[in-house]
Amino acid sequence: MIKKIPEKHGYYITGFTDGEGSFNISFRKRNDYLIGWKVTPCFNISQDEREILAWIKNILKCGTIRFRKDGVWMFEVNNQKALNQIILPFFDRFRFLSKKKKLQYQKFVNY
Repeated sequence: MIKKIPEKHGYYITGFTDGEGSFNISFRKRNDYLIGWKVTPCFNISQDEREILAWIKNILKCGTIRFRKDGVWMFEVNNQKALNQIILPFFDRFRFLSKKKKLQYQKFVNY
């Protein structure tokens, strides 16, 4: 699937993510979990305009879009299978240029 994404679209999404996206891991206290915490890796992009996020979602074929309380739209992928089979291979093919985002991505991958 990743191989079918045109380069111009892939690098546009990577550039957009470099400025507006993030990779993070959330920890939520959960008494019903063995270790007492739910650990969730997540990729997201926040933006004032929904249309660009819908386009990215359509290209990547995964994730959800929601409207946050602060008035910003967010495209989010926190499904482990989608992260492993789509998001990580995508950014391995269309690499970041900025040192900051490269480092953030590398930490996320090594998690």
